[in-house]
Amino acid sequence: EDTMQQQATAPAAGSGTTWENLLRKREGEFTHFGYLVVFCGTWNVNSQKPPDTLGPWLMSKEVARQPDIYCIGLQEVDTSVTAVMSGQTSKSPLWVDLILSELRRLGDYYLVESKHLAGIMLCVFATRECESKLTNMSSKSVPVGILGMGNKGGVCTRFDFLDSSFCVVNTHLNAHVDNVPRRNQDYADIASNQGLFGIFDHDFLFWIGDLNYRLDLPDPDIRYKITTKNFKELLEHDQLKKQIETGQAFDGFREGAIRFEPTYKYKKGTSEYVEDRPPAYCDRVLYRCQDQDVSQLVYQRNELLSSDHRPVSSVFQVKVKTINHEKRNNIRQELIKQLDTLENQQLPDVLVKPLFIKLPQVFYLKPYITKVTITNTGPVPVNWVFRPKDNRRISKPWAAVLPTKGSLDVNQSATISVTVKVDNVTAPEFEIGVTKMADDLILHLEGGKDTFISISGNYMVSCFGSSLEYLTRFPHPLRFSLAALPETSDERLLIPKELWRMVDFLFHRAVQEPNIFTKDGSNSEMEEIRECLDTGSTFLVNKHGQSFDVHTMAGSLISFLVSLRDPIVPITLYKLFMESRITTTQLVTALSPVHRNTFLYLVSFMREFMFHSAKNKLDETKISTLFGLALVRHDGMAQDCPSDSSDLARFLLPFLK
Repeated sequence: EDTMQQQATAPAAGSGTTWENLLRKREGEFTHFGYLVVFCGTWNVNSQKPPDTLGPWLMSKEVARQPDIYCIGLQEVDTSVTAVMSGQTSKSPLWVDLILSELRRLGDYYLVESKHLAGIMLCVFATRECESKLTNMSSKSVPVGILGMGNKGGVCTRFDFLDSSFCVVNTHLNAHVDNVPRRNQDYADIASNQGLFGIFDHDFLFWIGDLNYRLDLPDPDIRYKITTKNFKELLEHDQLKKQIETGQAFDGFREGAIRFEPTYKYKKGTSEYVEDRPPAYCDRVLYRCQDQDVSQLVYQRNELLSSDHRPVSSVFQVKVKTINHEKRNNIRQELIKQLDTLENQQLPDVLVKPLFIKLPQVFYLKPYITKVTITNTGPVPVNWVFRPKDNRRISKPWAAVLPTKGSLDVNQSATISVTVKVDNVTAPEFEIGVTKMADDLILHLEGGKDTFISISGNYMVSCFGSSLEYLTRFPHPLRFSLAALPETSDERLLIPKELWRMVDFLFHRAVQEPNIFTKDGSNSEMEEIRECLDTGSTFLVNKHGQSFDVHTMAGSLISFLVSLRDPIVPITLYKLFMESRITTTQLVTALSPVHRNTFLYLVSFMREFMFHSAKNKLDETKISTLFGLALVRHDGMAQDCPSDSSDLARFLLPFLK
């Protein structure tokens, strides 16, 4: 109840006269303050093995006091197909051991927490003196890659130190200079992920990682400003700073002054930038907290040469608190009684704009964000919260609200972000054609009335998120099948027409393409491909008049298979086969007709690519791992999915012989 109400889409609540804010003003009566030194470091290691020493990165001569806590974020610890597809890697322990051995040269440190998502790793180390003061440790991960399987995303760790709360987020966002909207969306997806604890409900929030924002300048201009050390002018063209200033991403976050050269992209083992990529400040350390509670002592890059990135580090001195809870509770009760008298005389009121959110077209996996403003027009400060409905959710699964609660002084406003997004989980509830979406959000005022915010829209149905049985019922594009469903009969397509179109495209254009299925394509082009599949439009050209990229088409195929409502091979049959209780023939026979047809069709497709493995670099193990996760894994049954990608490879190999 005493956490700060800081959120991604609105500034922290200002000082008002609600009892929470009055209690905060009297904090000195029941709180003792001390200081903690926190080190935050980030490094994209480019899948290289750990160097002999990390001393230049972990030791900061500019700081008189050795850090109490180290928060270390790594990216690309492991970029292998197995790691990306399964989210698991055996390389993390090597880095943990090296970091810990380096820190123990500096003091009595121990590993508090370690969490990874494929190649993204976050570790927290602390001195033994901190051990008894660290509590409530928890970690989560959020994949946001092109297939949602961990090639991009974030790892988050939260903990309490005495009575102060901390949260550290390590992310690897989408690459390339023109991908700013995608990076912004990655941030929003991670920040608003409902599986995470409320990352903004902490006293101190540190966001580190390879954020991948670039410089909007021609390459020669960037290099000239680097040689003249004109970093201030260079950073005027930094994409991340522009996004923060305009509130498009990382709203409310701050960053120390950058007085060093761009950290990417270097020739490995040298101090020379590569010729074919403009240098950029990809690697950053951001923070969000109250001004008086933190001071940044150091913000620098460090000279370790094994990767194409340079590591970055920052050291903070933060003010932490120890609360006398008995005194605090007594003062709280006193304030509540004082305010009760005032509130009985005056009721709260707010103005909400807009009250109606109308979305003419909603497409699969495309987020639609509406800003709703709440203004306190009443005579007293107000606490507001979005009230859950019968299903204990404040909104339907395809809608998300951030923040969900807050407090406002008289005439103060807050901005709420309402995001509508249909994904694999929510798509099955919509029928064919254009389907109506409707929901009401209940905004409740403490001691006042409820206000309803209506959401309505038209969902443009997609083959993604459907089932094989459903898709084979329609010989025509799904989007235009507005009439009643075909009468029940045995007449069905053998496989979904959408699957055939993607396979046919790849069969004629990509069987000899190097690194096919292992290289990311374009997210925007993937949206175009989905639209072609749903409307029946031709694959010949994209909106720029060019042929679709084969890597994007390959990613679309895998994404389609992963999105299916039911896995092509049920978990039960997979387990029986892996336990040698059924044969390959028995497994295929046990599949439903459409699942059997689809499975055999894809096996034949994989064999064709294996025949050209000398050119496309896809051996049987790699292609088995790639398609194994797509055929067996399904988000709705995540708790039963195989965690070992080698098992999935072994599962498919007998069918590919």
